[in-house]
Amino acid sequence: MSKVKSSQESAAKRLQHKAAPHDFLKEAMNGELTAAAELVDSVIASANKPSILDAGCGSGQWVIEMARKYSRATVTGIDVKPIDLEADRRSVPSNCLFKIMDLESDLSELERSFDVIHVRSVASQILDFPRVVDQLFKALRPGGVLLLVAGEQGLYGPNRLPMALEQSAIHKAMRLLHEYTIAEGFSIESYLFWHDWLNGRPDVEKVVSQDVWVPVELGQRGRASEMGRRFLADYSRFMPKACPGIAEFQGENSLCSQAAREVQEAKLIGATMRWRFVVGQKASVP
Repeated sequence: MSKVKSSQESAAKRLQHKAAPHDFLKEAMNGELTAAAELVDSVIASANKPSILDAGCGSGQWVIEMARKYSRATVTGIDVKPIDLEADRRSVPSNCLFKIMDLESDLSELERSFDVIHVRSVASQILDFPRVVDQLFKALRPGGVLLLVAGEQGLYGPNRLPMALEQSAIHKAMRLLHEYTIAEGFSIESYLFWHDWLNGRPDVEKVVSQDVWVPVELGQRGRASEMGRRFLADYSRFMPKACPGIAEFQGENSLCSQAAREVQEAKLIGATMRWRFVVGQKASVP
């Protein structure tokens, strides 16, 4: 194995972080766990023995909540490392399970196994995301749905205009993380092409894309603002560990320390993040 490949694989494991935006996005989607919720409901309701997969499940929170919502379904979470369940294991529903699996490995054993597959915030940890998307689409049963989700690494200000780097420490840190991830060879910008990838498949029924602007207005009161604060605070703690090669992220007065203070002091007013949701449904007849 080459030194470059080893470095990239180490970085991929470092990027398995807890800055998962589960509550943050759920709040933005009015409590829904997925985009295209009506389509997902319909697919699961029509399946004989519905099966749901969360590919790159992180903390497992989405898996647990989906298992509670769809008690008739089997919900599986896979990740490259053991799942560190934050909840008491006794509260984990009996219809969900977790497995260790690398999404960049051969996934042919999963073919035609799932009615719904969810993939959120993992492209930045994958070297060849087109191959992963291809394998996961093959893992769908006819009529099944693939849900791809990614957030842009950066903040927007009022009127949804990109922030200048000097406007926000957390924004500057996120942009540095973005550049670092690209330099390491990961697929962080692949969300720009998801729609076209799926739409070009001969076995696709339909593809729908949507950009959701999620507020992170730290100076405002309310649950949505609190979810944004938690997410950004987690992010500022995660970045130095994920990217030890970025000098600006290290030290007592590092950019990440400044970002943490910015979040704590609630200095971001009118800020938003852009998240992309792409839904691809497999053709019912192969």
